[in-house]
Amino acid sequence: MKELFKKNLRVSIAIHLGLLMLLIGVSWLGKRFSRRTIPETITVEIMTAPPPPARSSAPPVARQSSYRPVPAARIRKSRRRVRRQRPVLRTPSSEELKKMLSANFPDLPEPRRQTAFSRSLPDWYYALVRQRLYEAWVEPPASEVPPGTTVRAVLIIRRDGTVTSSRIEQASGITLMDESVQQALMRIRHLEPLPPAYAGKDATISVDFVLSANDSL
Repeated sequence: MKELFKKNLRVSIAIHLGLLMLLIGVSWLGKRFSRRTIPETITVEIMTAPPPPARSSAPPVARQSSYRPVPAARIRKSRRRVRRQRPVLRTPSSEELKKMLSANFPDLPEPRRQTAFSRSLPDWYYALVRQRLYEAWVEPPASEVPPGTTVRAVLIIRRDGTVTSSRIEQASGITLMDESVQQALMRIRHLEPLPPAYAGKDATISVDFVLSANDSL
């Protein structure tokens, strides 16, 4: 009886051990097959560079300028006269005038030696008077007065340089030219004193006003 009981016990233990091992195996197999590795998906975006612009064989188009010519109807003509003022120059001294005359006109005869009784003026004094008068003269426009028009004026100068009289001796016959010379004479009321070697109390000098050909409007 005891032998049978031990046998049955052994069989029962073996069956239970087998069942236990079976359960453990089934559980292990279930866990292994249930854990499937899901592959990770990585999205890679490939950016492609845009193609370069195609070069055109046509010549480049020139830019149009914003300049627009003014119509002729908008241009207004004015009757106002524009006169150019003669530049004011420094009056050279008597010594400077002598040097200028000798340098520009080497063929001029030597001036006569001035004595206490000489009644002739040196060339440099004539040049000085002419320069002062031309500085005060505003030339009329060449469009109204032909170039080369001449007006002769006469001045009487005292020893201290005071101009006691000035007048037009020979007019041109053109009112605009004659008036311009008369205004220049009125502006000059005093000049350089007469040279000490000059014996007279006063001197009479004539000057020709000649309209230059290069006078602009």
